[in-house]
Amino acid sequence: MESHYLSTLFDHSMRIIYGNDIAVKAIQEENFHPWPDGATVVKAVWEQVENEYGELRPGKFQNVQFMVKDTKKFKDTEGWGFAKFSTETRIPTGKTASFAKESCISCHRQLAEKTGYLFNVPLKTNPLPLNHWNMKPVNMYILTSLFLFQISCIPEKTSEQFSRIVFDPAGLKVITSSVNRQLGTMSILYGNSQSYQQALTESTGHTAGEEYSFVTWKYEGNPLYDGSDINGELLCVEHITTQRSQAGKVTITYELKQGKPMPVKGKSLNKLERIHYIIEHRPAILP
Repeated sequence: MESHYLSTLFDHSMRIIYGNDIAVKAIQEENFHPWPDGATVVKAVWEQVENEYGELRPGKFQNVQFMVKDTKKFKDTEGWGFAKFSTETRIPTGKTASFAKESCISCHRQLAEKTGYLFNVPLKTNPLPLNHWNMKPVNMYILTSLFLFQISCIPEKTSEQFSRIVFDPAGLKVITSSVNRQLGTMSILYGNSQSYQQALTESTGHTAGEEYSFVTWKYEGNPLYDGSDINGELLCVEHITTQRSQAGKVTITYELKQGKPMPVKGKSLNKLERIHYIIEHRPAILP
Protein backbone atom coordinates (compact mmCIF):
# COMPACT_ATOMS: atom_id res chain seq x y z
CA MET A 1 0.00 0.00 0.00
CA GLU A 2 1.33 3.41 -0.96
CA SER A 3 0.38 6.12 1.49
CA HIS A 4 0.81 9.88 1.68
CA TYR A 5 0.80 12.82 4.02
CA LEU A 6 1.31 16.56 3.75
CA SER A 7 3.56 19.27 5.07
CA THR A 8 4.24 22.95 4.45
CA LEU A 9 7.36 24.92 5.31
CA PHE A 10 8.27 28.51 6.11
CA ASP A 11 9.90 28.78 2.65
CA HIS A 12 6.38 28.90 1.13
CA SER A 13 6.56 25.38 -0.23
CA MET A 14 4.01 22.57 -0.26
CA ARG A 15 5.08 18.96 0.11
CA ILE A 16 3.49 15.56 -0.38
CA ILE A 17 5.34 12.66 1.23
CA TYR A 18 4.99 9.18 -0.27
CA GLY A 19 5.83 5.94 1.54
CA ASN A 20 6.18 2.43 0.10
CA ASP A 21 4.70 -0.72 1.66
CA ILE A 22 7.73 -1.33 3.86
CA ALA A 23 7.70 2.22 5.24
CA VAL A 24 3.94 2.12 5.89
CA LYS A 25 4.21 -1.24 7.69
CA ALA A 26 7.03 0.13 9.82
CA ILE A 27 4.83 3.07 10.85
CA GLN A 28 1.90 0.75 11.60
CA GLU A 29 4.10 -1.38 13.84
CA GLU A 30 6.17 1.56 15.16
CA ASN A 31 9.20 -0.29 13.86
CA PHE A 32 11.47 2.62 13.01
CA HIS A 33 14.22 2.30 15.62
CA PRO A 34 15.79 1.52 13.19
CA TRP A 35 13.68 1.56 10.03
CA PRO A 36 13.78 -1.74 8.13
CA ASP A 37 15.90 -2.08 5.01
CA GLY A 38 13.91 -1.35 1.88
CA ALA A 39 11.84 1.44 3.45
CA THR A 40 11.54 4.25 0.92
CA VAL A 41 10.19 7.75 1.49
CA VAL A 42 9.81 10.30 -1.30
CA LYS A 43 9.03 13.98 -0.79
CA ALA A 44 7.75 16.05 -3.71
CA VAL A 45 7.97 19.83 -3.29
CA TRP A 46 6.10 22.62 -5.07
CA GLU A 47 5.79 26.38 -4.67
CA GLN A 48 2.64 27.60 -2.93
CA VAL A 49 0.04 29.36 -5.07
CA GLU A 50 -3.05 31.02 -3.57
CA ASN A 51 -6.33 30.52 -5.45
CA GLU A 52 -9.62 32.42 -5.52
CA TYR A 53 -10.81 30.62 -2.36
CA GLY A 54 -7.83 31.86 -0.36
CA GLU A 55 -6.38 28.32 -0.32
CA LEU A 56 -2.79 27.35 -1.00
CA ARG A 57 -2.29 24.82 -3.78
CA PRO A 58 0.79 23.42 -5.53
CA GLY A 59 2.29 25.66 -8.16
CA LYS A 60 5.64 25.31 -9.90
CA PHE A 61 7.52 22.08 -9.17
CA GLN A 62 10.68 22.66 -7.11
CA ASN A 63 12.32 19.33 -6.29
CA VAL A 64 11.86 15.70 -5.32
CA GLN A 65 13.79 14.10 -2.45
CA PHE A 66 14.42 10.40 -1.76
CA MET A 67 15.41 8.49 1.37
CA VAL A 68 16.10 4.77 0.93
CA LYS A 69 17.06 2.50 3.83
CA ASP A 70 19.94 0.09 3.14
CA THR A 71 22.03 -0.56 6.24
CA LYS A 72 24.95 -2.20 4.45
CA LYS A 73 25.17 0.23 1.55
CA PHE A 74 24.84 3.48 3.52
CA LYS A 75 26.80 2.77 6.72
CA ASP A 76 28.11 6.33 7.03
CA THR A 77 24.64 7.92 7.00
CA GLU A 78 22.76 5.81 9.58
CA GLY A 79 21.70 3.36 6.87
CA TRP A 80 19.88 5.98 4.80
CA GLY A 81 20.67 6.83 1.21
CA PHE A 82 19.72 10.35 0.11
CA ALA A 83 19.00 11.88 -3.29
CA LYS A 84 17.54 15.19 -4.43
CA PHE A 85 16.59 16.34 -7.94
CA SER A 86 15.61 19.97 -8.55
CA THR A 87 13.59 21.81 -11.18
CA GLU A 88 11.64 20.22 -14.01
CA THR A 89 14.91 19.07 -15.60
CA ARG A 90 15.69 17.04 -12.44
CA ILE A 91 19.14 18.43 -11.70
CA PRO A 92 20.85 16.19 -9.09
CA THR A 93 22.22 17.64 -5.85
CA GLY A 94 25.87 16.78 -5.30
CA LYS A 95 28.33 15.29 -7.75
CA THR A 96 28.66 12.03 -5.81
CA ALA A 97 26.70 10.15 -3.15
CA SER A 98 29.05 11.57 -0.51
CA PHE A 99 27.01 14.79 -0.45
CA ALA A 100 24.63 13.01 1.94
CA LYS A 101 27.40 12.49 4.48
CA GLU A 102 28.54 16.08 4.14
CA SER A 103 25.13 17.76 4.37
CA CYS A 104 21.93 15.70 4.71
CA ILE A 105 22.60 13.36 7.59
CA SER A 106 24.07 15.98 9.92
CA CYS A 107 20.74 17.81 10.10
CA HIS A 108 18.75 14.58 10.38
CA ARG A 109 21.01 13.37 13.22
CA GLN A 110 20.59 16.61 15.11
CA LEU A 111 16.81 16.94 14.86
CA ALA A 112 15.22 13.58 14.03
CA GLU A 113 17.08 10.86 15.93
CA LYS A 114 13.91 9.97 17.90
CA THR A 115 12.09 9.00 14.68
CA GLY A 116 14.90 7.08 13.03
CA TYR A 117 16.28 10.19 11.28
CA LEU A 118 13.08 10.94 9.38
CA PHE A 119 11.52 14.40 9.82
CA ASN A 120 8.01 13.71 8.58
CA VAL A 121 6.82 10.81 10.71
CA PRO A 122 3.04 11.27 11.20
CA LEU A 123 1.73 12.62 14.46
CA LYS A 124 0.24 10.55 17.27
CA THR A 125 -3.35 11.61 18.04
CA ASN A 126 -6.60 10.47 19.63
CA PRO A 127 -8.12 7.55 17.63
CA LEU A 128 -11.88 8.16 17.81
CA PRO A 129 -13.34 7.34 14.38
CA LEU A 130 -17.03 7.73 13.57
CA ASN A 131 -16.58 4.87 11.12
CA HIS A 132 -13.69 2.97 9.59
CA TRP A 133 -14.06 3.62 5.86
CA ASN A 134 -10.59 3.13 4.35
CA MET A 135 -9.01 3.15 7.78
CA LYS A 136 -6.35 0.74 8.95
CA PRO A 137 -6.21 1.33 12.72
CA VAL A 138 -3.21 0.15 14.68
CA ASN A 139 -2.04 0.87 18.19
CA MET A 140 1.02 2.64 16.86
CA TYR A 141 1.71 5.55 14.53
CA ILE A 142 -0.53 7.35 12.03
CA LEU A 143 -0.27 8.98 8.68
CA THR A 144 -3.69 10.47 9.30
CA SER A 145 -5.61 10.57 12.55
CA LEU A 146 -9.24 10.63 13.48
CA PHE A 147 -11.89 12.77 15.11
CA LEU A 148 -11.53 14.83 18.28
CA PHE A 149 -14.95 16.48 18.10
CA GLN A 150 -18.32 15.03 19.18
CA ILE A 151 -16.64 13.15 22.03
CA SER A 152 -18.22 14.68 25.13
CA CYS A 153 -19.65 11.30 26.19
CA ILE A 154 -16.38 9.42 25.64
CA PRO A 155 -13.77 9.22 28.42
CA GLU A 156 -10.74 11.38 27.72
CA LYS A 157 -7.70 9.45 26.55
CA THR A 158 -4.23 9.99 27.92
CA SER A 159 -1.33 10.63 25.57
CA GLU A 160 -0.16 7.04 26.11
CA GLN A 161 -3.44 5.82 24.57
CA PHE A 162 -3.07 7.90 21.42
CA SER A 163 -2.30 5.94 18.25
CA ARG A 164 -1.17 6.39 14.67
CA ILE A 165 -3.36 5.19 11.82
CA VAL A 166 -2.49 4.80 8.16
CA PHE A 167 -5.07 6.24 5.77
CA ASP A 168 -5.53 3.86 2.87
CA PRO A 169 -6.58 5.55 -0.42
CA ALA A 170 -7.60 2.11 -1.73
CA GLY A 171 -5.44 2.23 -4.83
CA LEU A 172 -6.25 5.84 -5.77
CA LYS A 173 -3.34 8.15 -6.57
CA VAL A 174 -2.68 11.73 -5.50
CA ILE A 175 -4.07 14.33 -7.90
CA THR A 176 -3.24 17.40 -5.84
CA SER A 177 -3.32 18.96 -2.38
CA SER A 178 -4.46 22.17 -0.72
CA VAL A 179 -4.03 24.09 2.52
CA ASN A 180 -6.54 26.44 4.15
CA ARG A 181 -4.77 28.67 6.65
CA GLN A 182 -8.00 30.25 7.87
CA LEU A 183 -9.50 26.88 8.79
CA GLY A 184 -6.20 25.27 9.75
CA THR A 185 -6.76 22.34 7.39
CA MET A 186 -4.88 20.36 4.75
CA SER A 187 -6.51 18.26 2.02
CA ILE A 188 -5.48 15.69 -0.59
CA LEU A 189 -7.55 14.93 -3.68
CA TYR A 190 -7.09 11.29 -4.74
CA GLY A 191 -8.31 9.79 -7.98
CA ASN A 192 -8.08 6.86 -10.37
CA SER A 193 -6.38 7.13 -13.77
CA GLN A 194 -9.55 8.40 -15.45
CA SER A 195 -10.11 11.19 -12.93
CA TYR A 196 -6.44 12.22 -13.14
CA GLN A 197 -6.65 12.52 -16.93
CA GLN A 198 -9.88 14.47 -16.55
CA ALA A 199 -8.15 16.89 -14.17
CA LEU A 200 -5.33 17.36 -16.67
CA THR A 201 -7.68 18.30 -19.51
CA GLU A 202 -9.59 20.90 -17.42
CA SER A 203 -12.68 19.90 -19.38
CA THR A 204 -16.15 20.32 -17.90
CA GLY A 205 -17.26 17.08 -19.54
CA HIS A 206 -16.81 13.79 -17.71
CA THR A 207 -16.66 10.12 -18.64
CA ALA A 208 -18.10 7.16 -16.75
CA GLY A 209 -15.72 5.45 -14.34
CA GLU A 210 -14.07 8.45 -12.73
CA GLU A 211 -13.49 8.14 -8.98
CA TYR A 212 -12.36 10.82 -6.53
CA SER A 213 -11.72 10.92 -2.79
CA PHE A 214 -11.24 14.30 -1.10
CA VAL A 215 -9.66 13.89 2.32
CA THR A 216 -9.24 16.73 4.82
CA TRP A 217 -7.12 16.84 7.97
CA LYS A 218 -6.45 19.40 10.68
CA TYR A 219 -2.83 20.43 10.50
CA GLU A 220 -0.37 20.75 13.36
CA GLY A 221 3.12 22.13 13.77
CA ASN A 222 5.78 19.53 13.05
CA PRO A 223 7.60 19.01 16.37
CA LEU A 224 10.75 17.92 14.54
CA TYR A 225 11.08 20.88 12.19
CA ASP A 226 10.31 24.42 13.33
CA GLY A 227 8.26 26.36 10.78
CA SER A 228 6.79 23.23 9.19
CA ASP A 229 3.20 22.00 9.50
CA ILE A 230 2.01 18.42 9.01
CA ASN A 231 -1.44 16.83 8.79
CA GLY A 232 -2.92 15.57 12.07
CA GLU A 233 -6.55 14.65 12.86
CA LEU A 234 -8.66 13.39 10.00
CA LEU A 235 -11.76 15.59 9.69
CA CYS A 236 -13.61 14.58 6.55
CA VAL A 237 -13.69 12.04 3.68
CA GLU A 238 -15.80 12.79 0.58
CA HIS A 239 -16.22 10.42 -2.37
CA ILE A 240 -17.32 11.18 -5.95
CA THR A 241 -17.95 8.73 -8.80
CA THR A 242 -19.27 9.04 -12.33
CA GLN A 243 -21.61 6.51 -13.99
CA ARG A 244 -23.43 6.17 -17.28
CA SER A 245 -27.21 6.13 -16.88
CA GLN A 246 -29.62 3.96 -18.85
CA ALA A 247 -30.35 7.00 -20.96
CA GLY A 248 -26.67 7.15 -21.90
CA LYS A 249 -25.85 10.27 -19.89
CA VAL A 250 -22.93 10.52 -17.47
CA THR A 251 -24.14 11.19 -13.93
CA ILE A 252 -22.08 12.24 -10.92
CA THR A 253 -22.67 10.81 -7.43
CA TYR A 254 -21.44 12.47 -4.23
CA GLU A 255 -21.16 10.61 -0.94
CA LEU A 256 -20.01 11.91 2.43
CA LYS A 257 -18.07 8.99 3.92
CA GLN A 258 -16.98 10.55 7.16
CA GLY A 259 -17.11 13.81 9.10
CA LYS A 260 -18.42 17.19 8.00
CA PRO A 261 -17.22 19.14 4.92
CA MET A 262 -15.35 22.36 5.57
CA PRO A 263 -16.92 25.67 4.46
CA VAL A 264 -15.52 27.47 1.42
CA LYS A 265 -14.94 31.19 1.97
CA GLY A 266 -17.24 30.96 5.00
CA LYS A 267 -20.08 29.26 3.10
CA SER A 268 -21.38 25.72 3.57
CA LEU A 269 -21.83 24.16 0.13
CA ASN A 270 -24.63 21.85 -1.01
CA LYS A 271 -23.87 18.57 -2.82
CA LEU A 272 -23.73 20.05 -6.32
CA GLU A 273 -21.49 22.87 -5.11
CA ARG A 274 -19.22 20.37 -3.31
CA ILE A 275 -18.90 18.31 -6.50
CA HIS A 276 -17.91 21.37 -8.51
CA TYR A 277 -15.48 22.58 -5.83
CA ILE A 278 -13.73 19.20 -5.55
CA ILE A 279 -13.41 18.20 -9.19
CA GLU A 280 -12.23 21.61 -10.33
CA HIS A 281 -8.90 20.96 -8.56
CA ARG A 282 -6.05 20.89 -11.08
CA PRO A 283 -3.31 18.27 -10.67
CA ALA A 284 0.05 18.94 -9.05
CA ILE A 285 2.49 18.26 -11.88
CA LEU A 286 5.51 16.00 -11.43
CA PRO A 287 8.09 16.10 -14.25
